Formats: sequence, C-alpha cells, structure tokens
Amino acid sequence: MNHVSTPETEPTRAEHAARTAAYLSAGEERARSLANRGPMRFGPDGGLHPDILQAYWKHGFYVFEGVIGEAELGELRADADMMISRAPVHPGADLDARGRPALGRDYARDPYTLVRPLSDPWGGTGKLNGRHPHRMTQPTPDADAPDYVVFLMYGMCQAMPAALRVYGHPHLLAVAEAINGTDFVPYNDAIFVKQAGVGG
Repeated sequence: MNHVSTPETEPTRAEHAARTAAYLSAGEERARSLANRGPMRFGPDGGLHPDILQAYWKHGFYVFEGVIGEAELGELRADADMMISRAPVHPGADLDARGRPALGRDYARDPYTLVRPLSDPWGGTGKLNGRHPHRMTQPTPDADAPDYVVFLMYGMCQAMPAALRVYGHPHLLAVAEAINGTDFVPYNDAIFVKQAGVGG
C-alpha cells in the first residue's frame, strides 16, 4: 500500500475498496498465521499463562477466542448499535438522525467524536503528540453518505450496560493486570467506530 494520493486524486469509496481488497486479505491471512490467538488460559499461580504473555510481547497483541459468549456478544452489539444510532447528526447537535434527543447531552463528557465520512482527522497533524505523522487516503464518500459519522464513542460504562459487565469481567481484568502490573486502575474507554462505506 504505497499509493499516495492528494486531495485532487483521492479515489472514490468503491475504487479504494477494490484497490485495498487484496492487501486486506493478505493481512488477515498473515495475522491468522501468527502464534498469538487462542482461549484464555491461566498458569498454576492463577496468573495469565506465560505463553500468552510471551506472544503478546512478541507481536504486540493477542486474540482471545471464546472468552465472550454469543449471548453477551449480541448484547454488546445491540448496545453499540443503539449508541451509534443515538449520535447527534453533527457536532453540537441536540438531535440524532431520527429526530430523537441525542444520547449523552447530559453526560459530563460528550460520548462522541464525529468526523466527515472516510476522513483521517489525525493523520499528518500534530494532534496526539504527532502520533499519526502521515495522512491516510481519504476516499470520496458516496453521494448518499451522511455529513458526519461517529469516529469515537466514550463512556461505554455509562451508556452500554453490556459493556459495563464485560469491562468488569474478572478474567479480562486479570489480563490487564498481567500486562500493566498489580497496581492499575481501569479509568478510560474509547470505541473506534468503522462503519461500512463511511468509515469513521
């Protein structure tokens, strides 16, 4: 993916999807070949199994399989879909796309960051201490795309009951403890939202 585009040469959404299909497929295949996925396992001391930690530190991530049941996943998806559908139609709006009061207008922190469809709001900027030095391709959205889409959702423990239950799962907290140490406090959450055809 060495293609570099300028605002004058940005592909359409469909062109970009076609251009990246093989790249994404190869990436998925490569990721599945890594020895960094499996069920959650614990060692004799009750801590996360050392093989999992070793794979995590080698690859930078570990994919746990079968940790969250289908019923729980369904609840999480339903809560996330509700939260997306209740987002304000544009930054500062009080209503969602259906004309209902947008979720979180009374929260201490706005639970949404909205962006233009298929945009890269951080790339090539000094935001987040310059963590994203290059701007990604920003395909031209389809004509029927909304003016704004959800990029990040916050406050999942307040807005999503299913997320609060998962957030406090003792096995997931044990994983966090194994990586962060025993003296840690889970204090922050953010969900990156990538909706088909409009990004975010």
